Amino acid sequence: MKYVVRASDEAELREVLERMDLNIDQVKYQFLSKSEAAEFGLDKAAIVEEVVPDRAARLTRRILYMMGFKAKVKAVEYENLLTIEVEGEELGPLIGARGKTLVAFETMLVAIINKNALVKKRVSLDIAGYRKRREEKLEQMALKAAEIARKEKKPVPLSPMPAHERKFIHSILTDVNGVETRSEGEEPDRRIVIFPV
Repeated sequence: MKYVVRASDEAELREVLERMDLNIDQVKYQFLSKSEAAEFGLDKAAIVEEVVPDRAARLTRRILYMMGFKAKVKAVEYENLLTIEVEGEELGPLIGARGKTLVAFETMLVAIINKNALVKKRVSLDIAGYRKRREEKLEQMALKAAEIARKEKKPVPLSPMPAHERKFIHSILTDVNGVETRSEGEEPDRRIVIFPV
């Protein structure tokens, strides 16, 4: 990931990177001119590029440690997506009921990781394979409901679910012929309804 930080020399940059949990020896950096820094609303600036997404893995590991969990953490960066996978034992409390704690943890990581980032990344956190298993169940449920909507030629409402799950179902059913999806209702009871076309 690339970040813009307020620093004009290596000494200042080392201090800033230390607060960001980055090491100057593990990043590429370039100091900007005053006019270039002004484009970012700063009087001095440097562009820092993290070579590998170690910061996300270290940050996640550190938070888990402070919460009393031991786990293996792996982070992989794609173009606009950073995936973080957490594996270990007794991680259920980090997932929470219907994945609510996992989503809250992910939201916190997004805020920290994307602070000062030149290009914000989507962050996908999976703990003990929960998200992958949940997405497989959601896909099966959505395809089954779409088939019912097509065959019976009537709208099929799904159970209320969080926004990220609704978004996933919308994306799954985009390519399914003969149906369209809409979200209806107010949070926390907002749901997808599958309509025959």
